[in-house]
Amino acid sequence: MRIKFIFLKSGDTGPSDIRITFVYEGGSESCLGRRSEEIAANMGTMKINMNSSIVKIQADVLHEFGHALGLIHEHQHPECKLKFDRLELMRKYSENFIDQNYGRDRFIGTTATPYDVQSIMHYPVQWGDTIDRATYIPLSTVLSDGDRKILMSLYPIDSERKRKSMSSEPMIPVAKRFKLTYIKYLRLPPGFILLSIHY
Repeated sequence: MRIKFIFLKSGDTGPSDIRITFVYEGGSESCLGRRSEEIAANMGTMKINMNSSIVKIQADVLHEFGHALGLIHEHQHPECKLKFDRLELMRKYSENFIDQNYGRDRFIGTTATPYDVQSIMHYPVQWGDTIDRATYIPLSTVLSDGDRKILMSLYPIDSERKRKSMSSEPMIPVAKRFKLTYIKYLRLPPGFILLSIHY
């Protein structure tokens, strides 16, 4: 898997694929895959809430970059057997948020990997969030093996791509270079890495 991010200089108004806005309230969010192309060039395509612990920020950055690269929520995977308690979720979230982020009808396409409870794309599940009230899934803070596998299938190295193109399987159009623009300037604490993906 070869994904290269090209970081543009502050104030660069040239075209970019991912435009990050850093906020200090509300949640983190990102456009899904190429839907960012529908957003005006002067608007952000990703929002990261910096008002949290470094562990939570790391999880949010990886999760939102997963969306930007085309990944959807893992708990919306057709093989996920969790049954969320809508009334319990409504104590924390709006109905629109629940429909968009927990509804199984939001699942698009086919699955390339089995359900992965350790995926960075899986929301944490607190005791009481599900109908059985007996499920707890902690916050994922790193890419799982399943995350790596799906990203490698979406963004193969060139030799892998050539080999697959000779097979009967249809090829997925692959964009390997992403240009990032920061909408708001951000100073990171010493030792903090905004994005670190190891293969």
